[in-house]
Amino acid sequence: MKMLNAPIQVAIADDHPVVRLGVRTILESNPQIEVCTEYANAAKVMSEYMSAEWEVLVLDIDLKDGNGVEMTKQMLAVRPELKILILSIYPESKYALRAMKAGAKGYLNKDFVLTALEDAILKIGQGKLYVSDELSQQLATQALQGGTSEERHESLSDRELQILCLYGAGKSNQEMAEELFLSVKTVSTYRSRILEKMKMSTTAELISYAISNGLVV
Repeated sequence: MKMLNAPIQVAIADDHPVVRLGVRTILESNPQIEVCTEYANAAKVMSEYMSAEWEVLVLDIDLKDGNGVEMTKQMLAVRPELKILILSIYPESKYALRAMKAGAKGYLNKDFVLTALEDAILKIGQGKLYVSDELSQQLATQALQGGTSEERHESLSDRELQILCLYGAGKSNQEMAEELFLSVKTVSTYRSRILEKMKMSTTAELISYAISNGLVV
């Protein structure tokens, strides 16, 4: 049982040591927050979350061996009380709603870590959602439109969206297979599904779509 006024226990999951150090440095400047655990890969997170004592997990959306949104779904299916803040280089307008629908308590673009990270952790630690002004506007707009979206990539699964983004970044099937720990055949299968769902016929179309729709950093 947590002691009254005890610091919020936070874990950081990111495969870049410099990011983990930066996040830790920012958070530990606040006496209300304590970083208790660091993870360098998805496998470690998934092997320990069942017994984890942290209250909030700051989770990178793109670990080399796992997708943060998919991981969020898997963890919350077993431990729904866990609180997860997705940290990402991708814009809120394209990924935040997907992360929140997966159960994340907040989504923060890495460009705003310095100004918003502490506030996000404090809100999530108190059982609230962290929603930026941009995301609030997006949610309001979607509500007025009846919750519909005309963007074709919204029909994709989290893994399919990840692969679409990698195509947009110019990655080959071989490079994606190595980065995502998949076989080249599996990547090709995902490509076929993406093309079918988005009613396209070539990889060039996928690349063009990803770039023109802001899915590539």
